[in-house]
Amino acid sequence: MRHRTLAVVLVVAVLALAFALALRLGGDRDRAPQAASAADPSDPSAGPSAEPAAAQTSEGRALAQRIAALRREHTGEALRSALVDAIADTAAADPALATRIAAGLEDVEGRAEALHEAFPAWLAAARDEARAWSLAGAVGLPPEVLHGLARDAAGSDPELGLAIARRLPVPSRGSALTDVFGAWTARDPQRAARAVEQLGDEEDREFAATEVARLWTEASPARGFAWANTLHDAASRPAVEASIAAWAASDPEAAARAALTLPVSPWRMRAIDSVASAWAELNPERALHWVQTLPVAAEREAAAATLLAHMSQTEPGAAVEWAAQIGGATGALVTKVVSGWVARDAQAALDWAASRPRAAPHRRALLDLALERWQAQDPDAAASWLRAQRHGG
Repeated sequence: MRHRTLAVVLVVAVLALAFALALRLGGDRDRAPQAASAADPSDPSAGPSAEPAAAQTSEGRALAQRIAALRREHTGEALRSALVDAIADTAAADPALATRIAAGLEDVEGRAEALHEAFPAWLAAARDEARAWSLAGAVGLPPEVLHGLARDAAGSDPELGLAIARRLPVPSRGSALTDVFGAWTARDPQRAARAVEQLGDEEDREFAATEVARLWTEASPARGFAWANTLHDAASRPAVEASIAAWAASDPEAAARAALTLPVSPWRMRAIDSVASAWAELNPERALHWVQTLPVAAEREAAAATLLAHMSQTEPGAAVEWAAQIGGATGALVTKVVSGWVARDAQAALDWAASRPRAAPHRRALLDLALERWQAQDPDAAASWLRAQRHGG
């Protein structure tokens, strides 16, 4: 009897424990949606994880339902396009909601494009809230998506664009800084330049300075070059080179004068080379005359090689003659130009050399060099051409 009573007591105790546990689990389930709905969708710090919270509003629920329907109806590029359109439609009325929902999409669903549709509108409508979200809640977004946010922010708020870009990991930061400072320079080059000078990281400063110098010089050559030339750290060299290249694209003669004011150095040589390259597109003969006046032999040879390489693409015969005039028929310049021509069209190079008047300067040397290069490249074809020349002669 005693054992039976003990068994009954144990069964009752187990049933009571099970009942209490069930009540507790049920209470937790009831509280979970309450906690979720308590998340404030207007909280600026809510980032990508805010999609469920944002969906608790009537507008958010409507958008969430639309997105769910689109995911059932479409796949691939069709789904991507439809989701971006849905975010764009919502952004017109509620850019904050659209931005948060866009941040919760998958990358393959067009998250970057959707944010591009929504985030700038939020910045325009409620700048402080949008700034707070982008600096706090967007931290968990992938680097390429943050890059897009930085670029979008820079269009109206360059300081914010810079702040977002500087949160990116080093491998992704340079291109974002280039985009941010490109937009900033277009708006206000002087403020962009001051911001460059305040950057503490040397690599960041180099990316930013190069873009500011390039774009400022395109808009105002003398001022852009003067600013680039005031930099005195590692950023100065790429900035000056970018400035000279930008100037040369519109006024190579002025850029040439500016380049020669730089101290003799490898980076001055690169600046001169960029002038020669740009000038070759506009007026190769005038550029060649300038190259021959360069005071430093190494700069003269490097610029001539660049210029003649450009010329040889359209006027190879003239390029060979100029190379011979500058460096002699057996010089390195002629060898380089003739070798390039033979590699592209050996028979045309030989025909040109053979057609030169017998009294023409360097004819024999040029013919021998072209034939030698062709024999090394295609001995049978070279031998056939030589036999034809002898038979014709």
